[in-house]
Amino acid sequence: MKVAVRILAHAIVIGPLMLTGVLPAAAGQAAFERDSGGVPIQLAGNDLTADRDTYIQQARNDMHGWEQKLRDFSAKVDAKG
Repeated sequence: MKVAVRILAHAIVIGPLMLTGVLPAAAGQAAFERDSGGVPIQLAGNDLTADRDTYIQQARNDMHGWEQKLRDFSAKVDAKG
């Protein structure tokens, strides 16, 4: 029972985070940004593939960090009993 609750807790926390990280990466990034006056400006070096890969890598690193935090928390709870 404890294992099932722990897996469910992980799924509840990690699932939405994964979806949140994947959707912007799948949509791609705009080739233009807007300055403070709302005028579109072209971004320098629009290498969307590299930007997406960097974003995905950062999202994966963040996910690993959260997974580690969850493992640490679970171990701490188990130790307290």
